[in-house]
Amino acid sequence: MAGASLLALLDDIATILDDVAVMTQVAAEKTAG
Repeated sequence: MAGASLLALLDDIATILDDVAVMTQVAAEKTAG
């Protein structure tokens, strides 16, 4: 059970990092633009 929740947590973190990467890219483009 602990392994499953750990995988879910890692999946959440990966999703959050993905969102942050997209927002950072958009912000960088606006700053450069």
